[in-house]
Amino acid sequence: MQKSEVIDTLSRFMVHIVRDGQVPPEVFVAFATTDKDRIKRMWRNANDTYALFKEISTRGSAELIGKPSSVSIKLGSTPYFVLNFPSARIIVPFDIVDESVHDDIVSEILHVVVVRSGKSFVAKEVTPLITKAKTERGAELYEYAKSNGIPLHVIPALSYGYVPDDRIVNLMLWRFFSLFRVGTTLHAVELTSVNSGKTTFAVRNKFTFNWEYIDEPPSPAKLIMDARDNALGVVYRSNGVFIDEVDKYAKDLEDSIPVMLSGMSHGIWTRAKGSSSTPNVIRHINVYLAGNKDVMAFQVNARQYVSDFLKAKKLNPTLVDALMDRVAIVITDNSPVNASDKVSGKVIMDSYLRGYVAYVSELANKELKDTGISEGRRRQQANAVYALCKVATDIEDCETLAQQVVTGVTV
Repeated sequence: MQKSEVIDTLSRFMVHIVRDGQVPPEVFVAFATTDKDRIKRMWRNANDTYALFKEISTRGSAELIGKPSSVSIKLGSTPYFVLNFPSARIIVPFDIVDESVHDDIVSEILHVVVVRSGKSFVAKEVTPLITKAKTERGAELYEYAKSNGIPLHVIPALSYGYVPDDRIVNLMLWRFFSLFRVGTTLHAVELTSVNSGKTTFAVRNKFTFNWEYIDEPPSPAKLIMDARDNALGVVYRSNGVFIDEVDKYAKDLEDSIPVMLSGMSHGIWTRAKGSSSTPNVIRHINVYLAGNKDVMAFQVNARQYVSDFLKAKKLNPTLVDALMDRVAIVITDNSPVNASDKVSGKVIMDSYLRGYVAYVSELANKELKDTGISEGRRRQQANAVYALCKVATDIEDCETLAQQVVTGVTV
Protein backbone atom coordinates (compact mmCIF):
# COMPACT_ATOMS: atom_id res chain seq x y z
CA MET A 1 0.00 0.00 0.00
CA GLN A 2 1.34 3.44 -0.99
CA LYS A 3 2.03 6.02 1.74
CA SER A 4 -0.75 8.30 0.51
CA GLU A 5 -3.16 5.35 0.47
CA VAL A 6 -2.41 4.63 4.14
CA ILE A 7 -3.39 8.19 5.07
CA ASP A 8 -6.49 8.09 2.85
CA THR A 9 -7.59 4.78 4.38
CA LEU A 10 -7.47 6.26 7.90
CA SER A 11 -8.87 9.67 6.89
CA ARG A 12 -12.03 9.17 8.99
CA PHE A 13 -9.83 9.25 12.11
CA MET A 14 -7.74 12.27 11.07
CA VAL A 15 -7.94 16.07 10.99
CA HIS A 16 -5.95 18.68 9.07
CA ILE A 17 -3.22 20.62 10.86
CA VAL A 18 -3.85 24.39 10.94
CA ARG A 19 -0.79 26.66 11.03
CA ASP A 20 -1.49 30.35 11.55
CA GLY A 21 1.82 31.48 13.07
CA GLN A 22 0.28 32.61 16.39
CA VAL A 23 -1.44 29.64 17.99
CA PRO A 24 0.34 26.25 18.25
CA PRO A 25 -1.11 23.85 15.64
CA GLU A 26 -1.77 21.34 18.42
CA VAL A 27 -4.34 23.72 19.95
CA PHE A 28 -6.39 23.68 16.75
CA VAL A 29 -6.17 19.87 16.71
CA ALA A 30 -7.30 19.67 20.34
CA PHE A 31 -10.33 21.90 19.61
CA ALA A 32 -11.02 20.73 16.06
CA THR A 33 -14.78 21.28 16.35
CA THR A 34 -14.47 24.88 17.61
CA ASP A 35 -14.48 27.98 15.41
CA LYS A 36 -10.86 28.89 14.58
CA ASP A 37 -11.24 32.62 15.28
CA ARG A 38 -12.67 31.82 18.70
CA ILE A 39 -9.74 29.48 19.42
CA LYS A 40 -7.26 32.22 18.48
CA ARG A 41 -9.05 34.75 20.68
CA MET A 42 -9.15 32.41 23.70
CA TRP A 43 -5.47 31.52 23.28
CA ARG A 44 -4.44 35.20 23.08
CA ASN A 45 -6.47 36.00 26.20
CA ALA A 46 -4.57 33.36 28.15
CA ASN A 47 -1.19 34.62 26.99
CA ASP A 48 -1.54 38.38 26.40
CA THR A 49 -2.62 40.73 29.21
CA TYR A 50 -3.61 43.50 26.80
CA ALA A 51 -5.85 41.15 24.78
CA LEU A 52 -7.52 39.97 28.00
CA PHE A 53 -8.18 43.54 29.22
CA LYS A 54 -9.51 44.56 25.82
CA GLU A 55 -11.97 41.69 25.57
CA ILE A 56 -13.32 42.18 29.09
CA SER A 57 -13.67 45.91 28.44
CA THR A 58 -15.66 45.39 25.24
CA ARG A 59 -17.60 42.22 26.05
CA GLY A 60 -17.84 42.28 29.86
CA SER A 61 -16.14 38.88 30.11
CA ALA A 62 -13.43 36.90 28.35
CA GLU A 63 -12.74 33.27 27.50
CA LEU A 64 -9.33 31.64 27.98
CA ILE A 65 -7.92 28.24 27.06
CA GLY A 66 -4.67 26.89 28.38
CA LYS A 67 -2.95 25.26 31.29
CA PRO A 68 -2.02 27.55 34.20
CA SER A 69 1.70 27.77 34.95
CA SER A 70 0.83 27.09 38.58
CA VAL A 71 -2.22 26.39 40.71
CA SER A 72 -2.53 27.00 44.44
CA ILE A 73 -5.37 26.82 46.95
CA LYS A 74 -6.10 29.56 49.47
CA LEU A 75 -8.01 28.36 52.49
CA GLY A 76 -10.15 30.42 54.83
CA SER A 77 -13.80 31.30 55.30
CA THR A 78 -14.20 31.40 51.49
CA PRO A 79 -11.55 29.12 49.95
CA TYR A 80 -10.51 29.60 46.33
CA PHE A 81 -8.09 28.41 43.68
CA VAL A 82 -5.48 30.75 42.20
CA LEU A 83 -4.66 30.06 38.56
CA ASN A 84 -1.57 31.77 37.19
CA PHE A 85 -1.77 32.27 33.42
CA PRO A 86 0.81 34.29 31.45
CA SER A 87 -1.79 37.05 31.04
CA ALA A 88 -3.24 37.21 34.55
CA ARG A 89 -3.73 35.76 38.02
CA ILE A 90 -7.27 34.36 38.13
CA ILE A 91 -9.30 33.62 41.25
CA VAL A 92 -11.66 30.63 41.13
CA PRO A 93 -14.13 30.43 44.05
CA PHE A 94 -14.67 26.86 45.26
CA ASP A 95 -18.43 27.22 45.06
CA ILE A 96 -18.51 27.62 41.25
CA VAL A 97 -16.66 24.35 40.69
CA ASP A 98 -18.15 20.90 41.11
CA GLU A 99 -16.15 18.87 43.62
CA SER A 100 -15.74 16.07 41.08
CA VAL A 101 -13.46 18.26 38.93
CA HIS A 102 -11.30 19.80 41.69
CA ASP A 103 -8.40 17.50 40.79
CA ASP A 104 -8.81 18.33 37.10
CA ILE A 105 -8.44 22.05 37.79
CA VAL A 106 -5.06 21.35 39.32
CA SER A 107 -3.86 19.15 36.48
CA GLU A 108 -5.70 19.77 33.20
CA ILE A 109 -5.93 22.25 30.34
CA LEU A 110 -8.84 24.54 31.13
CA HIS A 111 -11.52 26.64 29.48
CA VAL A 112 -12.18 29.63 31.76
CA VAL A 113 -14.73 32.45 31.53
CA VAL A 114 -13.38 35.50 33.39
CA VAL A 115 -14.78 38.86 34.58
CA ARG A 116 -13.24 41.77 36.48
CA SER A 117 -14.15 42.24 40.13
CA GLY A 118 -12.43 45.34 41.44
CA LYS A 119 -8.77 44.88 40.61
CA SER A 120 -9.04 41.10 40.38
CA PHE A 121 -9.85 38.67 37.60
CA VAL A 122 -12.48 36.20 38.81
CA ALA A 123 -13.63 33.05 37.03
CA LYS A 124 -17.34 32.57 36.42
CA GLU A 125 -16.95 29.16 34.72
CA VAL A 126 -14.13 26.62 34.65
CA THR A 127 -14.19 23.49 32.48
CA PRO A 128 -11.37 20.92 32.15
CA LEU A 129 -10.83 20.20 28.47
CA ILE A 130 -8.82 16.98 28.26
CA THR A 131 -11.44 14.28 28.49
CA LYS A 132 -10.75 10.83 29.85
CA ALA A 133 -9.53 8.33 27.28
CA LYS A 134 -12.33 6.37 25.64
CA THR A 135 -10.89 2.90 25.12
CA GLU A 136 -13.65 1.98 22.69
CA ARG A 137 -12.43 4.69 20.29
CA GLY A 138 -8.93 3.26 20.47
CA ALA A 139 -10.27 -0.22 19.82
CA GLU A 140 -12.16 1.11 16.79
CA LEU A 141 -8.99 2.62 15.30
CA TYR A 142 -6.95 -0.50 16.14
CA GLU A 143 -9.38 -2.95 14.54
CA TYR A 144 -10.05 -0.72 11.53
CA ALA A 145 -6.30 -0.47 10.81
CA LYS A 146 -5.83 -4.22 11.11
CA SER A 147 -8.84 -5.10 8.94
CA ASN A 148 -7.72 -2.67 6.22
CA GLY A 149 -4.12 -3.85 6.01
CA ILE A 150 -2.54 -0.87 7.81
CA PRO A 151 0.58 -1.99 9.76
CA LEU A 152 0.01 -1.02 13.38
CA HIS A 153 3.54 0.32 13.81
CA VAL A 154 2.87 3.17 11.32
CA ILE A 155 0.07 4.59 13.48
CA PRO A 156 2.42 6.59 15.78
CA ALA A 157 3.95 8.38 12.76
CA LEU A 158 0.50 9.13 11.38
CA SER A 159 -0.68 10.28 14.82
CA TYR A 160 1.96 13.00 14.98
CA GLY A 161 1.50 14.24 11.42
CA TYR A 162 4.05 12.35 9.32
CA VAL A 163 3.89 10.25 6.18
CA PRO A 164 4.85 6.63 6.96
CA ASP A 165 8.46 6.86 5.77
CA ASP A 166 10.43 3.88 7.16
CA ARG A 167 12.88 5.94 9.18
CA ILE A 168 10.29 8.28 10.71
CA VAL A 169 8.09 5.24 11.45
CA ASN A 170 10.90 3.66 13.49
CA LEU A 171 11.67 6.91 15.32
CA MET A 172 8.03 7.62 16.16
CA LEU A 173 7.41 4.04 17.30
CA TRP A 174 10.10 4.32 19.97
CA ARG A 175 8.86 7.75 21.01
CA PHE A 176 5.35 6.32 21.18
CA PHE A 177 6.53 3.61 23.60
CA SER A 178 7.48 6.39 26.05
CA LEU A 179 3.76 7.06 26.64
CA PHE A 180 3.29 3.76 28.45
CA ARG A 181 3.58 2.01 31.77
CA VAL A 182 3.64 -1.74 31.18
CA GLY A 183 4.69 -3.24 34.48
CA THR A 184 7.25 -0.44 34.64
CA THR A 185 7.15 3.19 33.46
CA LEU A 186 9.04 3.68 30.21
CA HIS A 187 11.25 6.76 30.53
CA ALA A 188 13.32 8.03 27.60
CA VAL A 189 16.39 10.07 26.64
CA GLU A 190 16.83 11.27 23.07
CA LEU A 191 19.82 13.02 21.52
CA THR A 192 19.18 13.49 17.81
CA SER A 193 19.98 16.02 15.12
CA VAL A 194 18.05 19.26 14.80
CA ASN A 195 14.76 19.01 12.89
CA SER A 196 13.94 15.50 14.06
CA GLY A 197 10.53 16.48 15.48
CA LYS A 198 11.32 16.34 19.19
CA THR A 199 9.42 19.50 20.09
CA THR A 200 6.48 18.55 17.86
CA PHE A 201 6.18 15.26 19.77
CA ALA A 202 6.37 17.07 23.11
CA VAL A 203 3.82 19.78 22.32
CA ARG A 204 1.31 17.29 20.88
CA ASN A 205 1.64 15.29 24.11
CA LYS A 206 0.98 18.44 26.13
CA PHE A 207 -2.45 18.92 24.60
CA THR A 208 -3.37 15.27 24.04
CA PHE A 209 -1.98 13.53 27.13
CA ASN A 210 -1.46 16.40 29.59
CA TRP A 211 2.33 16.28 29.50
CA GLU A 212 4.39 19.24 30.65
CA TYR A 213 6.93 20.74 28.24
CA ILE A 214 10.03 22.32 29.86
CA ASP A 215 12.91 23.87 27.92
CA GLU A 216 15.06 25.02 30.83
CA PRO A 217 16.66 23.33 33.85
CA PRO A 218 13.67 22.37 36.05
CA SER A 219 14.17 23.23 39.69
CA PRO A 220 12.95 20.84 42.41
CA ALA A 221 10.32 23.49 43.24
CA LYS A 222 9.00 23.48 39.66
CA LEU A 223 9.03 19.71 39.49
CA ILE A 224 7.53 18.89 42.88
CA MET A 225 6.32 21.80 45.04
CA ASP A 226 7.03 25.47 45.53
CA ALA A 227 7.55 26.07 49.25
CA ARG A 228 6.59 29.75 48.92
CA ASP A 229 2.90 29.05 48.30
CA ASN A 230 2.73 25.23 48.37
CA ALA A 231 1.77 25.21 44.69
CA LEU A 232 2.06 21.67 43.36
CA GLY A 233 4.77 21.08 40.79
CA VAL A 234 4.49 19.54 37.36
CA VAL A 235 4.83 15.91 38.50
CA TYR A 236 1.53 16.24 40.39
CA ARG A 237 -0.20 18.19 37.64
CA SER A 238 0.88 16.27 34.53
CA ASN A 239 0.88 12.74 33.18
CA GLY A 240 4.35 13.12 31.71
CA VAL A 241 7.17 15.64 31.56
CA PHE A 242 9.31 16.42 28.50
CA ILE A 243 12.56 18.19 29.41
CA ASP A 244 14.01 19.66 26.22
CA GLU A 245 17.39 21.12 25.23
CA VAL A 246 19.36 19.16 27.83
CA ASP A 247 22.41 19.45 25.58
CA LYS A 248 22.57 23.14 26.55
CA TYR A 249 22.30 22.77 30.33
CA ALA A 250 23.02 19.15 31.31
CA LYS A 251 25.29 20.28 34.16
CA ASP A 252 22.42 22.34 35.60
CA LEU A 253 20.33 19.18 36.07
CA GLU A 254 22.51 18.19 39.01
CA ASP A 255 19.98 19.53 41.55
CA SER A 256 16.98 18.03 39.77
CA ILE A 257 18.08 14.49 39.01
CA PRO A 258 18.41 13.39 42.68
CA VAL A 259 14.75 14.28 43.33
CA MET A 260 13.70 12.64 40.05
CA LEU A 261 15.25 9.24 40.71
CA SER A 262 12.77 7.89 43.28
CA GLY A 263 9.92 9.35 41.23
CA MET A 264 11.07 7.64 38.06
CA SER A 265 11.55 4.27 39.75
CA HIS A 266 8.80 4.20 42.39
CA GLY A 267 6.47 7.12 41.71
CA ILE A 268 7.52 8.82 44.96
CA TRP A 269 8.43 12.49 44.54
CA THR A 270 10.11 14.21 47.48
CA ARG A 271 12.21 17.30 47.89
CA ALA A 272 15.26 17.86 50.03
CA LYS A 273 15.19 17.10 53.75
CA GLY A 274 13.78 19.89 55.87
CA SER A 275 11.41 21.21 53.20
CA SER A 276 7.64 21.14 53.42
CA SER A 277 6.10 17.72 53.04
CA THR A 278 4.77 16.78 49.62
CA PRO A 279 1.49 14.96 48.96
CA ASN A 280 1.58 11.30 49.96
CA VAL A 281 0.51 10.20 46.50
CA ILE A 282 2.18 7.69 44.19
CA ARG A 283 2.58 9.30 40.76
CA HIS A 284 3.94 7.11 37.96
CA ILE A 285 4.55 9.59 35.15
CA ASN A 286 6.73 9.29 32.07
CA VAL A 287 9.92 11.38 31.94
CA TYR A 288 11.48 12.23 28.58
CA LEU A 289 14.79 14.12 28.31
CA ALA A 290 15.77 15.41 24.89
CA GLY A 291 18.43 17.46 23.21
CA ASN A 292 20.39 17.95 20.03
CA LYS A 293 23.22 15.60 19.22
CA ASP A 294 26.75 16.94 18.84
CA VAL A 295 29.57 15.61 16.67
CA MET A 296 30.88 13.30 19.40
CA ALA A 297 31.53 9.86 17.86
CA PHE A 298 29.81 6.69 19.01
CA GLN A 299 32.01 4.63 21.31
CA VAL A 300 29.89 1.49 21.69
CA ASN A 301 26.17 2.03 21.06
CA ALA A 302 23.41 4.59 21.47
CA ARG A 303 23.02 4.01 25.22
CA GLN A 304 26.74 4.36 25.80
CA TYR A 305 26.88 7.45 23.60
CA VAL A 306 24.17 9.24 25.60
CA SER A 307 25.78 8.27 28.90
CA ASP A 308 29.19 9.52 27.74
CA PHE A 309 27.61 12.70 26.34
CA LEU A 310 26.01 13.61 29.67
CA LYS A 311 29.21 12.88 31.58
CA ALA A 312 31.19 14.97 29.10
CA LYS A 313 28.85 17.86 29.97
CA LYS A 314 30.24 17.64 33.54
CA LEU A 315 27.13 16.03 34.99
CA ASN A 316 28.05 13.88 38.00
CA PRO A 317 28.86 10.36 36.64
CA THR A 318 27.07 8.66 39.54
CA LEU A 319 23.90 10.61 38.79
CA VAL A 320 24.19 9.81 35.08
CA ASP A 321 24.48 6.08 35.83
CA ALA A 322 21.47 6.19 38.17
CA LEU A 323 19.43 8.14 35.62
CA MET A 324 20.31 5.84 32.73
CA ASP A 325 19.43 2.80 34.85
CA ARG A 326 15.86 4.13 35.02
CA VAL A 327 15.67 5.03 31.34
CA ALA A 328 14.21 2.34 29.10
CA ILE A 329 14.33 4.08 25.72
CA VAL A 330 17.51 5.72 24.40
CA ILE A 331 17.36 7.24 20.93
CA THR A 332 20.08 8.74 18.71
CA ASP A 333 20.47 9.16 14.97
CA ASN A 334 23.38 8.63 12.59
CA SER A 335 22.33 11.36 10.14
CA PRO A 336 19.73 14.14 10.11
CA VAL A 337 16.13 12.91 10.06
CA ASN A 338 14.73 16.16 8.59
CA ALA A 339 11.27 15.46 9.96
CA SER A 340 9.81 18.60 8.40
CA ASP A 341 10.26 16.98 4.97
CA LYS A 342 7.92 14.14 6.01
CA VAL A 343 4.98 16.20 7.28
CA SER A 344 1.63 14.97 5.97
CA GLY A 345 -0.59 17.89 6.99
CA LYS A 346 -2.90 15.61 9.00
CA VAL A 347 -2.89 13.97 12.43
CA ILE A 348 -5.08 11.39 14.11
CA MET A 349 -7.71 13.13 16.24
CA ASP A 350 -6.93 13.56 19.93
CA SER A 351 -9.88 11.49 21.13
CA TYR A 352 -8.86 8.52 18.97
CA LEU A 353 -5.17 8.83 19.86
CA ARG A 354 -5.94 8.94 23.60
CA GLY A 355 -8.22 5.95 23.22
CA TYR A 356 -5.64 4.10 21.15
CA VAL A 357 -2.96 4.52 23.81
CA ALA A 358 -5.39 3.36 26.51
CA TYR A 359 -6.42 0.32 24.45
CA VAL A 360 -2.85 -0.67 23.56
CA SER A 361 -1.90 -0.28 27.23
CA GLU A 362 -4.60 -2.76 28.22
CA LEU A 363 -3.44 -5.25 25.59
CA ALA A 364 0.25 -4.88 26.44
CA ASN A 365 -0.24 -5.39 30.17
CA LYS A 366 -2.05 -8.65 29.38
CA GLU A 367 0.81 -9.68 27.07
CA LEU A 368 3.56 -8.96 29.61
CA LYS A 369 5.94 -11.86 30.24
CA ASP A 370 9.56 -12.45 31.20
CA THR A 371 11.75 -12.44 28.08
CA GLY A 372 14.96 -13.28 29.92
CA ILE A 373 16.64 -10.27 28.29
CA SER A 374 19.24 -8.57 30.53
CA GLU A 375 18.65 -8.21 34.28
CA GLY A 376 17.34 -5.85 36.96
CA ARG A 377 15.46 -2.78 35.72
CA ARG A 378 16.71 -3.31 32.18
CA ARG A 379 14.98 -6.71 32.12
CA GLN A 380 11.68 -5.17 33.23
CA GLN A 381 12.04 -2.51 30.53
CA ALA A 382 12.78 -5.09 27.83
CA ASN A 383 9.74 -7.11 28.92
CA ALA A 384 7.56 -4.00 28.55
CA VAL A 385 8.88 -3.15 25.08
CA TYR A 386 8.44 -6.78 23.99
CA ALA A 387 4.79 -6.69 25.08
CA LEU A 388 4.19 -3.41 23.25
CA CYS A 389 5.84 -4.81 20.14
CA LYS A 390 3.54 -7.84 20.22
CA VAL A 391 0.33 -5.81 20.43
CA ALA A 392 1.14 -2.47 18.73
CA THR A 393 3.26 -3.53 15.74
CA ASP A 394 3.30 -6.11 12.96
CA ILE A 395 6.99 -6.77 13.59
CA GLU A 396 7.66 -10.51 13.73
CA ASP A 397 10.91 -10.51 15.72
CA CYS A 398 9.89 -8.66 18.87
CA GLU A 399 12.75 -10.15 20.86
CA THR A 400 15.31 -8.37 18.67
CA LEU A 401 13.36 -5.13 19.07
CA ALA A 402 13.30 -5.54 22.86
CA GLN A 403 17.06 -6.13 22.84
CA GLN A 404 17.44 -2.51 21.76
CA VAL A 405 16.46 -1.48 25.27
CA VAL A 406 19.91 -2.78 26.26
CA THR A 407 21.86 -1.09 23.47
CA GLY A 408 19.72 1.92 22.68
CA VAL A 409 18.22 2.77 19.29
CA THR A 410 19.96 4.46 16.37
CA VAL A 411 17.50 5.62 13.72
